[in-house]
Amino acid sequence: MKPGKGELDFCNKIFDALLEQPLLGIIIIHKYNVVYCNKAFSKMTGYSIEEIMKIHARDVVFKDILIHPDDKLNATNEIGSILVYGQNGDSRLMEFRGKRKSGETSWVCLYVKNVIISEENFTLLLATDITNLKEIELKLIAKEQQLREALTAKLSTGEKKVLYLLGQGMDPREIARELEIEDNTVYSYIHNMKLKLNLRRTGELYIFAAKFMNSHRNGF
Repeated sequence: MKPGKGELDFCNKIFDALLEQPLLGIIIIHKYNVVYCNKAFSKMTGYSIEEIMKIHARDVVFKDILIHPDDKLNATNEIGSILVYGQNGDSRLMEFRGKRKSGETSWVCLYVKNVIISEENFTLLLATDITNLKEIELKLIAKEQQLREALTAKLSTGEKKVLYLLGQGMDPREIARELEIEDNTVYSYIHNMKLKLNLRRTGELYIFAAKFMNSHRNGF
């Protein structure tokens, strides 16, 4: 049973409203060309709709357009896997730094999905500007790092070595063999570190150790 004209009109109005809402940037790519761009995507990138409609998918890969150079490789690999090899329904969700027309850096959450319409391949890109949220997240990470550095400053060199190896997932006996010290010495270090870092559970120390290890890969 085919939908009536009233139902089609209703669906079209809903579809138009979704495309033109102000929060989600949308572009549609067909045969590597942008065939649709909404106002939200234009505002997000600083390019006019007309400019975006002229952008070829290869330009995004080979020129500094839309994607920050430092994130270009990973982002274009993910997007390209859908554009080139994607089957109907294939999708990717990713975060990366974008590059506005002004040269400003932004953070983008992008959902890419491949769909087949009338036996033709289309790629939908749905983008959200998460710059403000990402800046807050990075500031929190920086503050956490500062606090972690202040706490680890209380530790001796031996304790830091044990902490680093705990962060690599080694158990106390493995650490003792690695550092050529007694097992009891390692357990003593662990006990003292929990007191100095104000951690109640050993599991909390392992979490702290993993973050310590990740931020001190070049030594401490």
